Amino acid sequence: MRELNQRWRGEGRPTDVLAFPAAQDGVAVPEPTGSAQPAHPFLGDIALNLVAVERQAAEEMPQRLARLWLGREQPQPGGGWGPLEEATFLLVHGVLHLLGHDHGEPAAEAAMVAEEARLMAPFLRPPWRR
Repeated sequence: MRELNQRWRGEGRPTDVLAFPAAQDGVAVPEPTGSAQPAHPFLGDIALNLVAVERQAAEEMPQRLARLWLGREQPQPGGGWGPLEEATFLLVHGVLHLLGHDHGEPAAEAAMVAEEARLMAPFLRPPWRR
C-alpha cells in the first residue's frame, strides 16, 4: 500500500484504502463486446490494506461511530467494531470515491460522510451480530 500510495498519490506512507476509477485522466473504459450491456458499469478497483483494517478496527471504533452516527445517539455495540465492520466501512468509502465523492473540502466531506452513514446504517443497527 505504501508503494501504491506513493505512485498514485505521491504520498510515501501506507494508507488504509485506495480507489482507482476506471476512467481517469482521459483514459476511456473499454466498451463491452457483444450486444449485451452489463447491468452495472465497471467503476474501477479498490485496494484495501488488511494490516490497517486489523489495527484500525480497535483503534478507530469511537471515531468511526461518531462519524457514522452524525450526532445521533449511538448504540452500544454488542459485537464491537471489529475487522469485518472496519473493512465494510473502508469498502463503502472506496466505492464512494469511485462514484465521485471526495473529502478535500468541508462541504464535500459532509456530503461523503452523510452517504457513508446512509450506506452503513444497516450494519450499525443494534444488536450487532456477526
